[in-house]
Amino acid sequence: FALPVLATTGFTTDPEAATFVTYAVLFLGYVALASRSTVAAMIVHLINNTIALVIATQVSASGASPNFPTIAIAASVLAIPTGIALVRRT
Repeated sequence: FALPVLATTGFTTDPEAATFVTYAVLFLGYVALASRSTVAAMIVHLINNTIALVIATQVSASGASPNFPTIAIAASVLAIPTGIALVRRT
């Protein structure tokens, strides 16, 4: 798990983003291993990124500045249960 985390967080200078990405990569790795399917991890990743993109777009359209931690937490609130459900399904 260490290599993907280091590779991903090495490109950001924002400690909040690096912390979130570290936990996200670890969770996606858990989903992939526990479900024995990379497709399950890809579905969770897709849901997380889609929700984050929609929230960031809506916030930007309102004229406010997107707040990364708020967007990341909101996206994770739906992505994490999806991952757990996919793991339990297998």
